[in-house]
Amino acid sequence: MLSVQYDRVLYLLDDTLENRRLSDRYVDVREYPDGRTEIRANGRLIVSRAYDRLAAVDQGAIIEHKRLAHALEISQALQPQRDNRRIGVRRSGRKLVCLARRSSAKSRRRMLSK
Repeated sequence: MLSVQYDRVLYLLDDTLENRRLSDRYVDVREYPDGRTEIRANGRLIVSRAYDRLAAVDQGAIIEHKRLAHALEISQALQPQRDNRRIGVRRSGRKLVCLARRSSAKSRRRMLSK
């Protein structure tokens, strides 16, 4: 699986031969005023899914999972202490360059287990 990290969000790219050729290459990341983020390489639009690692714990999840309630309460208490701001200032139509890279097996397992 290939991934691009931009503004504290991990974008997962489909595992295709064309996308594998982009491994360790620079790609364009474009933000639009309506909130869309596009990833392009060599003029071609790349299909991606956003995986936000700064997601918050839902109060309903704590109630539904009684065995995990304590762990979820701890993570919910720690969330206000972390820095949830995105790194860059959001500008409309901004074109940025990020490096596409192949994610390791360990990070893929970590993403799938969540």
